[in-house]
Amino acid sequence: MSTDNLQRAQAWLSQVLALMGIPVGVEVVGGRLLLDGLPPSHHSLFVQPLPGEEGITLDALQYLANTLLNLHRPESEQQSYELDLGGYRARRWADLQAAVLAAVEQVRQGGGEFVWEGLSAAERRQIHTFLQDPAYADVETLSRGKEPQRHLVIRQR
Repeated sequence: MSTDNLQRAQAWLSQVLALMGIPVGVEVVGGRLLLDGLPPSHHSLFVQPLPGEEGITLDALQYLANTLLNLHRPESEQQSYELDLGGYRARRWADLQAAVLAAVEQVRQGGGEFVWEGLSAAERRQIHTFLQDPAYADVETLSRGKEPQRHLVIRQR
């Protein structure tokens, strides 16, 4: 990812958070944008479960960053931006991965389908990609429904 794009993303996110009244710094670490120095009183906005969904505000900001910062840019200059706070993304993926493995085992044992609701589009994409590994050649994934009721299905091939 280009340094110029990351600096532009860092400036944009800093401005958005300031306009939201959230006193936080934005660091660029390893091509990711990390929210730094967030007061504990604001952690619930980003990390704690919000009505039925975890990290919804963080996901929304990440979506906005990826949409707005790539708007009107040639495809060759577009970047993928990842926002994180306090290691939320790694913890969430570890939880999802454990659940995916359990779902795959359930499908392998009993056949049929495992239907998974309540995932964000990014999480569904992560799971689709994860299950492309040859170790899971006996299962397939697909998405059904329309947003916001779209869900992931894991089933035997």
